[in-house]
Amino acid sequence: MVRFRRSSPSALTIRPFELADAAATYAVFYAAVHQSTSAHYSEAQREAWVASPEPSDAWRDRLADHITYVALRDEQTLGFASLNHSGYFDLLYTAPTAQREGVATLLYVATLNDPRATTPLLETEASYLSRPFFAHHGWQDHGPQTIMRRGVSLTNFKMSRAHPYL
Repeated sequence: MVRFRRSSPSALTIRPFELADAAATYAVFYAAVHQSTSAHYSEAQREAWVASPEPSDAWRDRLADHITYVALRDEQTLGFASLNHSGYFDLLYTAPTAQREGVATLLYVATLNDPRATTPLLETEASYLSRPFFAHHGWQDHGPQTIMRRGVSLTNFKMSRAHPYL
């Protein structure tokens, strides 16, 4: 467990995902998609991206199977990051109230510093919102792609980079 101090008097804790974090991480995911991406994605696209405000067991299992870290302050989940074992950065989300506070960067660094993160090539499919974050961290943008979710098309960006810590 790592503690960081930012502008808030309370410490930000970055720690590995626990099964009990499933509901709170999903709430961050749902809020981030539905509130933070509205400038880039329509309501129909956001609903297709994540329809239900309630997580499934598959959500918990997905995060448990990956290298996943959670950011907390005063026991409130502010964000999470998830990297699968083949080097795909699957999820990196912060609560709308915690964006632009460095939470995503701390989660990104913790995830890539995990001893299990040994894949030399990293890949992701970044949203319009996360694309500048990954570019800032040295990821190469391979251009837009259209994906289908629940019959609705969404644009994201294939990106990759060499693992910075190997």
